[in-house]
This record gives sequence, structure tokens and C-alpha cells, in this order.
Amino acid sequence: MHPLLFRGRGGEVFAVEPRKAPLGLAPRLPTAVVARSGKAVAALEPVLRTDKHRARLRAVEHRGVVTAAMVYDHLPIIDVFRRVDADTLLGVMDLRGMPPYVFVLTREQSPR
Repeated sequence: MHPLLFRGRGGEVFAVEPRKAPLGLAPRLPTAVVARSGKAVAALEPVLRTDKHRARLRAVEHRGVVTAAMVYDHLPIIDVFRRVDADTLLGVMDLRGMPPYVFVLTREQSPR
């Protein structure tokens, strides 16, 4: 599984090598800065891109509820997910030594 997906300059989706991404910075930056980071990642695509899977999905118990989690292969990170509705997931990144980072994933609607 690819834990980090971004859009390239041409709009195509590519996987990023998590060990090359400054994930520890995200909780320290304003949300607007994190939201705009996609353009910087797109510019660095040749350096950041990977074709290898870097995480696994597992069922874990989080706060008393069994839920889906993505366990990163080479970093002390577990992303825990809870379904909000059919198209939305709430995620919490648990990165050792950092406060939890909360994010929302929304299913992209395919063009008709």
C-alpha cells in the first residue's frame, strides 16, 4: 500500500516515499501551509516518487473500537481511520514523539 499520494504537475497521482517527506513538520505548521504543500511536492516529484509499497493495512483497537489502521513500514507511524460517511474518513496520524495529527480524507468524485 502507498501511504502518501499526491498529484503531479500534470494532474496524475503518484506515490511519495515517506522517509523523504518531513511528516513531523505537519503538526507544527498552519493548516493552510500544509494544504498548499502539494505544489512543492509536485515540483519535487522526481526525488520523492516511489513505486514500492511502504505501508500495510491492519485492524487495530483504538480507544476501545476496532478500526482500520495503516502501519508504515520504515517509520514509527500508524494512521488510524474512522468512517464519517460513505465518502469521508477521519484520520489520526500517530507519530512517536509528536502530538496526534488529525486529517480528513474525501473520496474523489469521478467525472461523468
